[in-house]
Amino acid sequence: MQTLIRTIRTNQEERFGRSPLWGTAKQSNQARSANLSNRFLVVHIAYAALVVFLAGAITLLEVARYVPDKPLYEQGMILLPYFAGLGWGVGSGGEIVNTFPYFAIGVIDIVSAAVLAAGAYFHRTKIPSSLENASEPASRYHATWDNPRKLGRILGTHLIFWGIGAALFAAKAMFFGGLYDANLHDVRAVTNPTLDFGAIVSYKTRLFYVDSLEDLVGGHLYIAVILIAGGIWHLLVEPFQWVKERFIFNGDGILAYSLFGVALGGFAASYFCGFNSLAHPVEFYGPTLELKPYVLPHYLNPTNGAATSRTLLANGFFYAAFLCFAGSIWEFARATGFDFAAVRQTWKQAAAEVSPFPVLSYQKEFHYEPQPDWGVWYEAARVEPKPAFQNGSQWSLQSDRPSVDDHVYGSSKVAKLPAITHGTATRNTLYEVTYHPKRSIFYHSPSVVRNGKNYGSRNGLRNGLENGAENKEGDRQPLTMQYESPKVNRSSAIHPKPKPATFYGNRSTEFKEPQQEHRRTRRQENRRREQEPHQAENAE
Repeated sequence: MQTLIRTIRTNQEERFGRSPLWGTAKQSNQARSANLSNRFLVVHIAYAALVVFLAGAITLLEVARYVPDKPLYEQGMILLPYFAGLGWGVGSGGEIVNTFPYFAIGVIDIVSAAVLAAGAYFHRTKIPSSLENASEPASRYHATWDNPRKLGRILGTHLIFWGIGAALFAAKAMFFGGLYDANLHDVRAVTNPTLDFGAIVSYKTRLFYVDSLEDLVGGHLYIAVILIAGGIWHLLVEPFQWVKERFIFNGDGILAYSLFGVALGGFAASYFCGFNSLAHPVEFYGPTLELKPYVLPHYLNPTNGAATSRTLLANGFFYAAFLCFAGSIWEFARATGFDFAAVRQTWKQAAAEVSPFPVLSYQKEFHYEPQPDWGVWYEAARVEPKPAFQNGSQWSLQSDRPSVDDHVYGSSKVAKLPAITHGTATRNTLYEVTYHPKRSIFYHSPSVVRNGKNYGSRNGLRNGLENGAENKEGDRQPLTMQYESPKVNRSSAIHPKPKPATFYGNRSTEFKEPQQEHRRTRRQENRRREQEPHQAENAE
């Protein structure tokens, strides 16, 4: 048992955090509702107003539909039989002689519902959401889910009210008109209720077969005393340590215990209504029933199978109690930290895997549409023709046209990477996608190096030669075209790692400057003319 409690406590701490009863509170359902005690009270008062209003409305509806010529149970009544069993408006033989008490009860219920609704509105608008922030004496009623002392007082208050209800029933039977006695078929006062404790205890093995109004009223007196005494005990005494260790003190746990208690009462009421003819006289409810434990357990009228007030109430009590019992199990599982969301997700995934078009948990749905390739930009290739001097002042192209090799640089070529699925695809692959790498590569203008001197570009070399930075004759070296590493626009690259930088070799084509060639030709011509007379003299 201790191991089970430790497991429950651990699961709760993982789900909600440690509560104030066992440690420091974290944000959880309990921690969030701890400061909303008045809001919680508003909900319960409004719910009570709704229930009382429905009771009054159904009572007035049944009074309006009542037909004296037919028994109550044949008319499908569910509240008027209760009032008749309490001795209101009933004559000898179970005959309904006056319906005004039923109308008065319905009106009282409607007025009571209005009072309760006004109380809920007052608490909602005039009092803070948490009674802890309210003034005295309202602040004394502030309670939290994880405070056993406060919860014990709440339980004690409920027990006292239930005891008062049982005592009022006994007082009605003894002093205020009596009850309808199914054995005598008339209304009578119970002046001598059974107070012998042994006689009351003897019903422990036949609890649902009470056949005397004295025993029925005496049992209610004992129940009233026990409930009121227990309520006073819980108001004064804090729950014991073993109770704190073995019970779960949080919102889900308290709701689970409450629903379980309501379920027990519902099953008992169902059995009483189905089989007991003293508390539920045959004149008002119809003949007793049989329980059919077939696919769905239900109570059935053994006479002719017709629906009566008894069958409606007995089956209604049974299935309402069953729902409360199922709810108590649900809330208890939540209180222990059981995660229903994970279970639903598991079921959903299992259903998806067996469907004709499964969507596995590690796959994400996506839609791909082809897009134009705007990410790669190329500069236009520049062509430099080989110049030639003609007629001293005119320029014309050489007879041989420049070829593609005369481009400063050719169009870049990106090596295609193999597709991801190439060589690794299998026949059972669900999806197969081929990726085509694209890059945005930007090139800078090439720089020119001649005789170890960097002129930057061709324009820089031309300006340097015009300013006297020219080589001696015969000291002509090929130009070296230096390219910087290509700059990769990483934002538009498909792959995170760019390709290695591309290196270009030296350009072997000799560069000829038109103006420099013109000057050199003229100097050679002048030198030849100067040397011709000397050569003639030497020849003579």
